[in-house]
Amino acid sequence: PICLENAKYNINAESGSLRDAKISGGESQELFNKLNTKSKKVMERYNLNEILSEYLNADTDSVRKGRLDAILSTANSEMKRFNDSLIETAPDSFFSLLNLYETANVEEFSVVCKRLNFFEKKSLYSDNRFLLSIKETIKRREALLAGKEAPNLALTSYRGQTLYLNDITRKNRLTILLFWASWNKESIQMCRRYKSVYKKGKYKDAEIVAVSINDSENNWRENIKKEKFDWISMIDNGYREAMLKYNVNLIPKVFLIDDKNRIVMSDFRFEDLELFINSKSLR
Repeated sequence: PICLENAKYNINAESGSLRDAKISGGESQELFNKLNTKSKKVMERYNLNEILSEYLNADTDSVRKGRLDAILSTANSEMKRFNDSLIETAPDSFFSLLNLYETANVEEFSVVCKRLNFFEKKSLYSDNRFLLSIKETIKRREALLAGKEAPNLALTSYRGQTLYLNDITRKNRLTILLFWASWNKESIQMCRRYKSVYKKGKYKDAEIVAVSINDSENNWRENIKKEKFDWISMIDNGYREAMLKYNVNLIPKVFLIDDKNRIVMSDFRFEDLELFINSKSLR
């Protein structure tokens, strides 16, 4: 990106196109340049173009994909550490603001709120559209924190009935609300993990409600039948009610709700649920 600030700039465009130009000058522009340089080095070092191509190839077996996953994870971690180091040097720069705008939905909530403070102190950003969007994201996420009332949903079930989430949560000591899709491999893998414990042992008092997002109804039904997911399945395709109420931007996403319809945990890993269930001795 080209980031214009109150500074002196140098533009070297040998081809006559800004797309290929080398631009220097200004705090945020220099930070973007450093990030771009680092990104190119990481792409080359890990050979990411070929890695991604092989990973997306339908013929790549699961063992190989696991190894490719590890490489991609290592590369992503390296880029995140470098990006975080740039933000630390200039926490109230436009570079940092744009990064927060892009990560406000997935970064740890307390970190997002802390970083927001840097920009609220500067009048420069008072009406900035990125800052206003970040505040809206925080507002949506805050409404879904532990202790808040779980938004009700009225969605079509696998059997064609309209079911209400609140009716389900009131009948069960705990309800695990899963957001997934039949086209998303990661969410299918997550569902398989929950299937392995559904209505078994310490999970016998926990119901599972799986809501499919942006899915083909035929694929959704075929996948449920194939995987033998026999919990409560619903689909949100029409008005995107579930996506909006539960701020679902990425899947899989999971919420734990108690019988008083209060959110107990949100956006957690399977391992986190295991720890919680064990601590509560739900038997």
